[in-house]
Amino acid sequence: MKHKAHLAHCRDMKDYITKDMKNGILKIVILSMVKRGNYYPYLLLKDIKKFGPKFIINKDIKNNVYNTLQALENGGYIKAQHIIEDDKSKKYYKITKVGISALDRTRLMMSKAFKEAMKTFDD
Repeated sequence: MKHKAHLAHCRDMKDYITKDMKNGILKIVILSMVKRGNYYPYLLLKDIKKFGPKFIINKDIKNNVYNTLQALENGGYIKAQHIIEDDKSKKYYKITKVGISALDRTRLMMSKAFKEAMKTFDD
């Protein structure tokens, strides 16, 4: 009964997603997008706002994206390349082999975890 009351209190998944979980999901989203093509920060932010999971988008999304890009670059998951366009230097990101490997392992781990979690509903 207590569990049902708690569920009724929560309006949507936002209530369940912690800051750490959102940051982890943002890392996966950014790695996935950068794997598909070169992105500069503004375009990445724009596409995340347009196509990304809505529960990670909040008033701090710009700072979160820039901080996540920095963390992924520092970790060796992505690499920045400066390209001159229209007499302006743009910082484009490419995924590294380490980033591809991490993304693949994360997908596999999440797939297994989801399947295991769903077993509890099969009974």
